[in-house]
Amino acid sequence: MKKILSFLVYALLFSIIPIISFLYIFNQDTETIVEPLPLQVAVTNEQFTNYPDNPIIQLRNSFFNKDFNKLNTTLKNLDISFENKSKDEKSLIDSYYIFDMRDKSYEQLFNLWIEKTPTAYTAYLARAIYYYNMAWLERGGAYANKTKIEQFEKMSEYMKKAKEDLETSIGLNKKTYIYYLLYIRIYNTIGEDNLIKQTFDESISIYPESFYLRKAYMLTLIPRWGGSYEQMQYYINTIEPLIHKNPKLKPLSAAILIDKASLASLSSRYEISNELLKEALNLTKKYPLIYFRIGRNLYWLKKYDEALEYINKAISMDKYNQDYFRYRAKIYAKIGDFENAKEDIFYAYALNPSKKAVKDDRNYISRVMYTKARELREKYNSDEALKLLLSALEVDENNSYIYNSLARIYMDRLELSTAYSYCLDAIDKNPNEINHYLVMDFILAKENKWDLIIMYWSRFIDLNSDNARAYLERSGAYYHKGDYKNAVKDAKKSMQLGNEKGKEIYHKYKHLAE
Repeated sequence: MKKILSFLVYALLFSIIPIISFLYIFNQDTETIVEPLPLQVAVTNEQFTNYPDNPIIQLRNSFFNKDFNKLNTTLKNLDISFENKSKDEKSLIDSYYIFDMRDKSYEQLFNLWIEKTPTAYTAYLARAIYYYNMAWLERGGAYANKTKIEQFEKMSEYMKKAKEDLETSIGLNKKTYIYYLLYIRIYNTIGEDNLIKQTFDESISIYPESFYLRKAYMLTLIPRWGGSYEQMQYYINTIEPLIHKNPKLKPLSAAILIDKASLASLSSRYEISNELLKEALNLTKKYPLIYFRIGRNLYWLKKYDEALEYINKAISMDKYNQDYFRYRAKIYAKIGDFENAKEDIFYAYALNPSKKAVKDDRNYISRVMYTKARELREKYNSDEALKLLLSALEVDENNSYIYNSLARIYMDRLELSTAYSYCLDAIDKNPNEINHYLVMDFILAKENKWDLIIMYWSRFIDLNSDNARAYLERSGAYYHKGDYKNAVKDAKKSMQLGNEKGKEIYHKYKHLAE
């Protein structure tokens, strides 16, 4: 099937095909289903000082710290080392991969980088990577026939920006590996078949031993991108002598099996996927992606101990892949090893804090810890519950229910000032959650602080004017204060909103307001 040159025609022809892309082109071990992520989220410019010996995290710290001269020097030295002697594709890819930051707000940092160092090819190359991934963010993850024309147009605009930056970059530095790698993906995305082959042939003449350039080209041949398994097999056959001579090319021989396994996994046929992946292992033993995907499938099959073994194997081969650590963190959480879960999710976050997936996983792990803490508290083991909740709070400081549980523990211990403080945090994090106000009511009622209780319930009612329970609770506070008129008024409102208890209270005490 011919690829197309126009995004609009592309939308029509592929209206029944889900868009599945290997978006993280600079971390090719990660397969990504394009997700409709929010375009405006808080920018993370954190400095990760806990990993002083990690070159990837330190490089990102330089970006967040606007240390552009250091960025240019580091990246240029990596390029020189690669071109002259090391030929370490993975390290180079991992270094540039940090600029996969899918958030509009980061553009200002990239623009500032170029403004401060306008002749640095590395700055344009980094922004091209950013624009490429922003193009996919704008496109979203829905089926093409459910994707708006405007989304394709915005995707096209970002792809154009990426190409412009790549051209500026190559004008400043004629020999750069990442330039070719990204252009193969761009041409594949926009359907420029001839330019894909031309760019690949040019790049492989310069880098004849490259695995990742060949992998990028192989991905353009998969059925989902208009190719076929016959085309993939033909290409594998043509480079078979090279594969035998060069061990690092061996994973290419398993490309068809890996793609079939990917499709099986996407349709939740995890056992079948693993059968195909284990067959792929017979062809190549030193490819972390295969071990990771087997482990990921086992995770979804709830075989956590087995999953851990495979993902540990993947991590032993690649210590810079965020997804490997994300999934291992979730496995640790499932088996109750919360300290290791916390360590892994923190590291995954430090590798790329801008990714929605890692933020979602931090929230997920904190919820698992919160649930376990509740179980401990219900078993009257409040000391362990408290310890676990405080640890969960480190993982996700925005989880309002953790603050709620901490407030309950300190309320049980009659440490009311601390309980109040945590409950206030819970309300601040989630002002629409009624359970936080109920706990605040319990805490303040122990000291007969009825005016404060009324104030908090009034705040909640301002946000949720149709909540019958809230009027009933405020009615009780008015009653204890001795304000029977407002107590009956709120009880009546609760009754009118359908609360049976409100109805009972109203008829029992309405005479007090007469």
